[in-house]
Amino acid sequence: MGTKRPARPDVVIVASRFHSSIESALADGAVDALVKGGVPRTRIEIISVPGAFELPAGAACAVEAMKPKAIIAVGCLIEGDTPQYAAIGQAVYHGLIALSVQAKVPVTCGVVIAHSWDQAKARARTNGRGVNRGREAAEAALSMLKTINGMSRHA
Repeated sequence: MGTKRPARPDVVIVASRFHSSIESALADGAVDALVKGGVPRTRIEIISVPGAFELPAGAACAVEAMKPKAIIAVGCLIEGDTPQYAAIGQAVYHGLIALSVQAKVPVTCGVVIAHSWDQAKARARTNGRGVNRGREAAEAALSMLKTINGMSRHA
């Protein structure tokens, strides 16, 4: 028997799986930061989507179906022989910010856009040292939730 998940998690992490080792490290960094920030592990849900381009749609479906307090998107785009990665990255960023504004839910972005595999790995460190864009996105989500909670006291 697995651990029963709540119907309404506090935070949903939407992770692409195209570059799975990088994206797993980003998701792990996000979970670690959330738990350290006081979110119980049982109140965190991770869903996966095929690639970075699907992150906005996955996040939108999570907002509608799960109604979390925040969404964290993690993924990785690495430059290839064409500039397609930049166009996809721009579309992903625009989609995530539009969702955040429309849904009035903090949607933070831990998507790495890198020129090389080594550069991507350097932005997804899991040893607690160095950069982990997933951890940074989780810290931003926690900060936004604190800000929103402060605003609700003035309503």
